[in-house]
Amino acid sequence: QPAVAPGSSHTASPTPSTTPTAPASHPARTYTQAVPGSQEWTDTGIAVQAGDQLTISASGEIYVGATSASEGPAGNPGCTPAVSDPAQSAQFPAPSLTCWSLIARIGAGAPFEVGSGTQLTATSGDLYLGINGDSFTGNSGNWSATITVRSPAA
Repeated sequence: QPAVAPGSSHTASPTPSTTPTAPASHPARTYTQAVPGSQEWTDTGIAVQAGDQLTISASGEIYVGATSASEGPAGNPGCTPAVSDPAQSAQFPAPSLTCWSLIARIGAGAPFEVGSGTQLTATSGDLYLGINGDSFTGNSGNWSATITVRSPAA
């Protein structure tokens, strides 16, 4: 028998509450997508809606022919096309983001940094994953991206 504080009463069952403790949410959908180093953009086949919460994480290495180096999804942290190579920066899909990093875009929207992982609130459109590079000739390998989409409660 649990102790009861003086002046309080003990009930056998908890009082039901009509206030939810957490907002209801739809189940998350999780996808795995290979991102080949040999092409600029990969269509994930995932259509997201405005307000969806996206979590994207990535691992693996691609070989970048232009630099003769392997890169993880974080890319080369010492390189930003607009700063490191202004003359060539227009050849990169996202000149202000890290060279040879994993990037994404929704529909025809502006590319954004993913690197090894990011979380964001989506706009509506198809999700594309890509490589912030200026040449794909001689590239090989794949990054593996895990994408989780959680729709807001109705």
